[in-house]
Amino acid sequence: MQALARGVSYRTIYHTPALVEPGGMELLDQYLAVGEQARSLPDVRMKMLIADREYAVIPTSFTSDDAATRLLIRPSPLLDALLLAFEALWERATPLGTAAAHAPGGDGTSGGARNQPTSRDLAILRLLASGAKDRTIARALGITERTVQRRIAEILRLLNASTRFQAGVQAIQRGWLPTQPPIDTPGSSPSLAASLQTLMNQPKKIAL
Repeated sequence: MQALARGVSYRTIYHTPALVEPGGMELLDQYLAVGEQARSLPDVRMKMLIADREYAVIPTSFTSDDAATRLLIRPSPLLDALLLAFEALWERATPLGTAAAHAPGGDGTSGGARNQPTSRDLAILRLLASGAKDRTIARALGITERTVQRRIAEILRLLNASTRFQAGVQAIQRGWLPTQPPIDTPGSSPSLAASLQTLMNQPKKIAL
């Protein structure tokens, strides 16, 4: 938080279900308020922090509960691979906060074919697929709950579905949603080891 206030640039990809947990959206709001660029993916299979594109911190295991031991990755082919992984995940992730409103189609208009979803519709679908409620979706995307409900009604119409479950099935069949939850990672971080340590202690989040 202090690093963000000093102007350090962060890009963070959040584990979407973590935003539904108590305090999750409140914490996100605080980070967004001081300039964090945030996106989300439905499932986080790994945690990592990358600082200044020169150092990375990863756990010794992505499946173990032991978070006390971490590896410091210096400039190397492994670091290059982590950077590429983060950038690929960032492109697939759903923008959160004000970034969602400025994304293409973020105003909720179709901008063309009436039978195609907007970028906001796809973001709503991804959040719905992760189990997020309407209120959580609204806060995550920086829109009103009524707008969420209106867009969901439009999504149901586009998919010729009568329930949200049917809409999810149809969205997968049409390729609007991945058939398997994508791997998730959070974001972007600064340089000091203290900042890395602090962020690594926060669950469900990877930072670059």
